[in-house]
Amino acid sequence: MNLSETEITRIVEEVVRQLTGSSTVAQNDSVAVAQNDSFAAGQLQIDSRIVSLETLTGRLDGVNQLIVEKRTVVTPSARDLLRHRNVSLTRADKMENHTGRSTRRIAVVRHSDKGNIRPEMLQKLSDGQIDTVDHSTPCIFKAVDWVIEQISQPETLAVMTTKFTDIALCTANRRTELRAVAVDNPDRVMAAVASVGANLLILPCGSIAKPEFRSAIQQYVEAGPQVCPAPLRELCDRN
Repeated sequence: MNLSETEITRIVEEVVRQLTGSSTVAQNDSVAVAQNDSFAAGQLQIDSRIVSLETLTGRLDGVNQLIVEKRTVVTPSARDLLRHRNVSLTRADKMENHTGRSTRRIAVVRHSDKGNIRPEMLQKLSDGQIDTVDHSTPCIFKAVDWVIEQISQPETLAVMTTKFTDIALCTANRRTELRAVAVDNPDRVMAAVASVGANLLILPCGSIAKPEFRSAIQQYVEAGPQVCPAPLRELCDRN
């Protein structure tokens, strides 16, 4: 029986989901290309459970070494492409982000959320591993501008809390730099983020005061910046 790459990937995803107990398998958790002293030239790091042909398409120019975690599944078609492009595959015990450090960064902006975020809330959110910056503004357009400024920095993701989640979502997604999702249930955060490779998570006012939302935000940030899914990239290119 001959299976397509898409069918193979779906089967692998289901196996990984059952083994890990995860309801969502993100195809591309984060991608880093060597741009500083912590990486040798020509290295590509992909922090993902599955590396498929789709994962690699368009990302191998100038690359001679792919680095993945030991448990990452590399599909047969992806291996064929690596061989064809003379790219070596290296498996690492533990991935580090492309800045060479384990700490990630989160930018929290509060719009129409009058309550201050107490230092102990930020400490619980960061847990010593996530740098956190906090900002407040009554203008949703200024909130979006601030988010764009923040995510331009390495390994940074953003969270916005607001009464007007639908308006914030519409405003944010008019900007090409942002892929925003609005979520009112902490259990849906990771699935929503993975669906578009979101770099801005929009939540209702007061969410950060709730332990279940802080836990979801921590998972979102620890997963790291994600790439835009291929179907969405193709749609944007056509437009």
